[in-house]
This record gives sequence, structure tokens and C-alpha cells, in this order.
Amino acid sequence: MNHPPFIDLWLLRYESVALAGGPAWFSEEEHARLASMHHPRRRLEFVLGRRLLRHALQSRYPNAFRGWRVEAPETGRPFLETEDSSPPPTFSISHCKGHVACALAPMGPIGVDVECIGTRKRDVASLSAAVLHPIEQERLAASNAVDRERLFLRFWTLKEALAKALGLGLAIPMRELAIVDDRLVHAPTEIESPDWRFHSLEKDALWVALAWKNADAAPHLRVNCVEAQNLRG
Repeated sequence: MNHPPFIDLWLLRYESVALAGGPAWFSEEEHARLASMHHPRRRLEFVLGRRLLRHALQSRYPNAFRGWRVEAPETGRPFLETEDSSPPPTFSISHCKGHVACALAPMGPIGVDVECIGTRKRDVASLSAAVLHPIEQERLAASNAVDRERLFLRFWTLKEALAKALGLGLAIPMRELAIVDDRLVHAPTEIESPDWRFHSLEKDALWVALAWKNADAAPHLRVNCVEAQNLRG
């Protein structure tokens, strides 16, 4: 697949969605995972995340996506398995209340994280002491009170996006990471690399962060918004 460098970011907003079960195209593993989830919100997030991924794949790869299936190992990041030798794209999915984000890249690890702005009160001082690197804490302390929560969310979501790209989740040493001005300025030796790229944006009361590993210049980012009722499949 010879496509120009790109990252597709899909944002799904929903309010109430009736969920009877998984779509017919779910694999046996996906149906089993859904059946093991007992919390209604978690079940809904799982189904909408998979549907948004399928929508993104169908939009970008209309002739190939049906031959791909999601593999979700117990450790590491989920990935697409293909029936031929062509490398499938990489993806990442994130949720916050009433929203799902899905990032799609042609190759290399990618992670996305999304947080809702202003939906709950955050103790930014305590949270920053627990998860931010001293460099980030210094930058946060120098910011004005109005911008402080957004700056904290920028730091936090970039770390989460990197953790997802690495497949480490919350096992990543958050306080040992410093991502400032979309650059990885401090990290443990096993994570540090000049090839990490970052981007963050605010969209419709959401803070969205992306992390991907690519030695080339930053690819083109396309942001797409879709409502639940307009999802394909």
C-alpha cells in the first residue's frame, strides 16, 4: 500500500445509543470480550470504539479493510492482522464521556488519548505532583490560573498517548517523562528516541493528544468528526 504519510484522527460524539449486542462482523474473540464486560458504559465504549475503527478503515482502505481483524494481546497494544503480506495500518482508540477517538497511521506505533474539558473538577496541584516531571511542573506553575487545567491536560494526554503507542499503559513511569512543546525532552533510556512525534489539539470541549514513532517529518493530520448514527457497519 503506497499512500502518502498521513494520520487520520476520527472523533465520535454520542449521547445515547441503544446497544443490543456486538455487530455481526465482530470476531468470536470480540464477542467473547463484550460478553465478559458487565458495566453498560464499558460495553458501549468497546462497541463504539470498534465501530469507529471499522469506519475509519473503510473510509481510508475501502478495498482492503474486510481482510483485516483486530488482535488484542493481554500485554502490548492492539494491532490489525492481515491475510496477506501487506502491512496493515496501526491504530489507537481512546474514550471519555460521550466521545470516542480513533487514530490511524500507515505504519509505526501510534497512540491517542482524549479527555473532556470542564466536565469535572480536577485537583490539578495534586495530580501534577503525582504524574508530571519537574520540568512540566515548573511550566505549569508559571502558567496563569485560567490556562492551568488545559496545560495539565496537554501534559497528561501526551503521556497517555505515548504510553498507548508503547503498549505500556499505566506501567509507564509518568514522572520520568517530560513532553514539552510537543517534544520528548526527558525519558528513561529504553523509551528515549528522536523519532517520537507529538501533536495535541482542542476540539469541541475535548483535549486530544497523539504520539507516534516515525523518523520522517510529521505527516499530514486529518481530523474527521462523525455522529454515532452515521457510522458505517
